Amino acid sequence: MHIDDVALLQFIKSKLKVGIVNTYRNTALYKVIRIKDIQVIIDIFESNPLNTIKYLNFLDFKKAYELYTTSDEKSIELINLIDNIKGGMNKLRINFKRNNDFKITPYWLLGFVEAEGSFFVSKGKDFQYKLGFNLTQSIVDLPLMETIKKFLLDLPKNKKFEDTTINLNVGQIRSKSKQAVLISSYNTIYFRDVLIPFFDSMIWQSKKEFDYKDWKIILNLKDLGQNYTELGREVIELIINQMNLKRLSTKPIHNSKAIKGITTFENKQALQAKIAELLSLPSNLERKEDGRLLIISENRYLNEGAKQIQLLSRDPINPGEILKTFNSRVECAKFLNISSTTVANWLVKDDYKFIYKGKLVSLKIVTNS
Repeated sequence: MHIDDVALLQFIKSKLKVGIVNTYRNTALYKVIRIKDIQVIIDIFESNPLNTIKYLNFLDFKKAYELYTTSDEKSIELINLIDNIKGGMNKLRINFKRNNDFKITPYWLLGFVEAEGSFFVSKGKDFQYKLGFNLTQSIVDLPLMETIKKFLLDLPKNKKFEDTTINLNVGQIRSKSKQAVLISSYNTIYFRDVLIPFFDSMIWQSKKEFDYKDWKIILNLKDLGQNYTELGREVIELIINQMNLKRLSTKPIHNSKAIKGITTFENKQALQAKIAELLSLPSNLERKEDGRLLIISENRYLNEGAKQIQLLSRDPINPGEILKTFNSRVECAKFLNISSTTVANWLVKDDYKFIYKGKLVSLKIVTNS
């Protein structure tokens, strides 16, 4: 792991009571190499089966271990047998067939997120910071990722989220990279109602927790409309500037932004004080009776002059009656209890009709006057 996570590897070593932890430059390495200690590792994964394709490598590893430890004579034949096993493991593996009997538990998923997950924020128009969460894995683990998606959608017990709340895409994550599968979501309603309570209920172990907490702070600042204040935007930019790879101690410091003497890499207590101050302020957003959202600090309505979405009756007796008006896809999606992606898909279809509370209706984009 990265040198910043050396304490995590030392924690694992102290719990398992086997192995050693070494560091070299920017890398920390936990190794178990003594024959009797290897059995400890095998016992762990026998009782807690791996879910990814690494499970197949474990089975081969165990087979080689058993061949070696049960053979009195370390013959050429034995060495060749073990070499043949090694020749089909890890990057040399071409056989990926396995039973899809995955065991997804909350803490297994948390560990998977700490290793393979990402919490990120991108800046859109009108200071609309967009929050996202994703998990990436090799394409050979597609069945596992489908199971994880189902697990995430099944987390809420009293509310049903649409399948499109969490996306599952297959493709190249980066140019020249191998095929991969990506689970992603940008649904802030799902984040607030499901994902955040889920992650808050558990104990994290790696530095990924800091990215998660920063990501959650930005969501809370957005909920208060602080992204429409100068100080709020500066604080959000500072938080983004210390997340993910930028958090690493080995990351070069370039053009770190500052506000009133606070930089991303210096005086973090002062930054935390500014965050606490902003979170303690009254909301900078006010919902009016007509549904519009007023940005108090700028004395203007959100998306003023932009397009609205109308929910129209398509009943033959009273066609075209405006049942509800929304100022955004997210607002519309929340009202209909569907995803904003579904709203977008329905809007691009020509006069798409659907049933809502027993009535035939449709959606229409109109200009906000």
